[in-house]
Amino acid sequence: MVVLSGKDSHALMQGVMALGAQAFLPKTGHLGEVLRYVRDNDLVALPASSPSPLPAPVVVQAMPATAAVDELQPQLNARQVEILDWLLSGKSNKEIAQLSHLTEGTVKNHVSTLLLLFGMRSRAQLISSLK
Repeated sequence: MVVLSGKDSHALMQGVMALGAQAFLPKTGHLGEVLRYVRDNDLVALPASSPSPLPAPVVVQAMPATAAVDELQPQLNARQVEILDWLLSGKSNKEIAQLSHLTEGTVKNHVSTLLLLFGMRSRAQLISSLK
């Protein structure tokens, strides 16, 4: 288990490590380093209740805004590419949910994953860096 926390507290870090966490990553840290840690330690996994396997990842070629993004060259599955396309066309989460036949919460999860993969902190930053 890895803890990603909004609080950069030494006491909190000691507590979660004592409870068995492999790592404590404060959100105040450099996003590129967090992403590298997750990627290098193979910490991304499919949920156990996934109804069907996801399609094989595809490479999305983008013009990154930062070196950290360029370094990562995100691998996206077909659904993530589809969500990203709608996101870049200016669709809201609600509109994407309707188009994709997903719940709005699932779309929000996909958007959060895309932000993480591209090393961005906001939807606007992601859009402006890829357009």
